[in-house]
Amino acid sequence: MLQNMFSTLWADIRYAVRVMLRTPLFTVTVVLTVAIAIAANATIFTVVNAVMLRSLPYAEPDRIMQVAEKKRQAQLAHVRCFRAELSFLAGADAGV
Repeated sequence: MLQNMFSTLWADIRYAVRVMLRTPLFTVTVVLTVAIAIAANATIFTVVNAVMLRSLPYAEPDRIMQVAEKKRQAQLAHVRCFRAELSFLAGADAGV
């Protein structure tokens, strides 16, 4: 059974190679398309993994906050990021 499956696989591979050699332009087009698709997929996964899936390289990344200031003249937002100490903020709210 296993030998029959491998002989069928080998026959399919030989047939595929013969067909690819008969139409080289189509073969090159398909190979380049698949290569570009694999490269794009790897690039997008790398970016998503670095930006969204991996945690930030800071101690306690869940405490990072973003503060924005908008100037009326230029209508541009200036963003400053810093690490907020929640205990300090809690103490300031409590009137300490």
